[in-house]
Amino acid sequence: MSECNKRIVDPVRKTYNKIRMKITLFRFIVSLFSNNRGLRQGLSLIEVSIAILVLSIIVGGSLSMFSQGHGLARKSQEKAAAHCLVREVMEEYSDWARLVARTGANPPANGTYVNPPLVVARNNVNYTPSLIISSGPLPAPELKQLEVNVTWAGGTFQVRTLKGNY
Repeated sequence: MSECNKRIVDPVRKTYNKIRMKITLFRFIVSLFSNNRGLRQGLSLIEVSIAILVLSIIVGGSLSMFSQGHGLARKSQEKAAAHCLVREVMEEYSDWARLVARTGANPPANGTYVNPPLVVARNNVNYTPSLIISSGPLPAPELKQLEVNVTWAGGTFQVRTLKGNY
């Protein structure tokens, strides 16, 4: 073959080989996804069983995640409602005169007091708030420690503060 012919034929041959490789690769990919089972049509019982098993594992895992997420959201909502109720009780007794009226003594007597509504229902959950009055860290009668507890089926939320009549 002459040098001139070689320069013309070599690029054509390279292009032909590249196209041939692409066609071969395409045929291979198509064969992976086609049903080349000859005369036998359909899937075997083992293939169907494995497909159902894989699908049930995937669906079961997804449902489990949704269930856990719903449970965590519910617990968070219950805790937020308890926090709101604690804040309401704290605000109610932030005035010294209300503490005196609640306990019937000035300074307010130490003890545990349950709010008049014994059970507060919010979002279909029953909460029981209570107020505990105790002496403060200093031996001063005008300084009291207030502790508000809110209990419900899912737990307890507690806040403490000091209140003085100054």
